[in-house]
Amino acid sequence: MDHIIKGKGNELGFGAITEIKLFEPKGLKLVGPLPPDIQNYTSYGAALMSNAPSADAAKTFLTYLATPEAKQIFTAAGIE
Repeated sequence: MDHIIKGKGNELGFGAITEIKLFEPKGLKLVGPLPPDIQNYTSYGAALMSNAPSADAAKTFLTYLATPEAKQIFTAAGIE
């Protein structure tokens, strides 16, 4: 990302949207995602471990991840 920022203005780069958004305050510009047929998506899963030492806190966190507030935070960070 630094290479793109320090370029002469005609550089083009590819990277994770979340990474690009981190560098926007430094001058990097996200022009958009790749087309769906060549886009690479990463899926994450979360589960409560049966022997979690803080099961109540973990369950609360997992429940929070499904709320509109959490989804808004993910979207703002570039996570679909």
